[in-house]
Amino acid sequence: KSINYDEDDCLDSENLLEKIRVCIDCHRLLILRRDKLERSHYQCPLIEFYQKLREMIQQLERLLSVYDLMAESLNLGESKYQLQDGIDVKNKITKFGEEIDLISRKIETYNDDGKTLCTERQQSIQKLIRRSTIQYLRDNLLSLNELPDVEHYERLKQSHNEMIERRIQWEKQMVLIEQEQYKRQREENGGRKSMIIGNDGFCPQT
Repeated sequence: KSINYDEDDCLDSENLLEKIRVCIDCHRLLILRRDKLERSHYQCPLIEFYQKLREMIQQLERLLSVYDLMAESLNLGESKYQLQDGIDVKNKITKFGEEIDLISRKIETYNDDGKTLCTERQQSIQKLIRRSTIQYLRDNLLSLNELPDVEHYERLKQSHNEMIERRIQWEKQMVLIEQEQYKRQREENGGRKSMIIGNDGFCPQT
């Protein structure tokens, strides 16, 4: 017995110009094949959430590394970075943290409305991801170095510049002292030679 296999049921119906006739067994095989292909291209939203979570955390890690350098430099009063740039990076970190928190919450509460069997192990993993994410955010965001405000930064910068100026003056002074010591040492060495070497070329034993 055969049935009409309509274009809408075909795996590649767009390339078919007319209906074909297949037997019931062949029809079942085609349906199974179609379902298998659909499953192979299907990605569970839970996996997509987790991949997105990992990407966001990696980006946050890079921002945290940059921010640590900027905050340390700015709190020393250095001019390597601009204060506003540090503020902008900190705001980005806060935004990333909020998005990461939201994604982890979606992972914890994810339910595909019974389309697939959600095991206790899967639920446990989802909760574990959520708890780990919360702990990660606490460890990294709550311990961020604070940035100085504008007035405080100006004072820090002035103190830093004064310290650099003192260091430069000290280094100059040390160079002058070393030069003076070297000059005095040469003069002393020259005097000894005059005493040791006599006019007759005889070197008295000392």
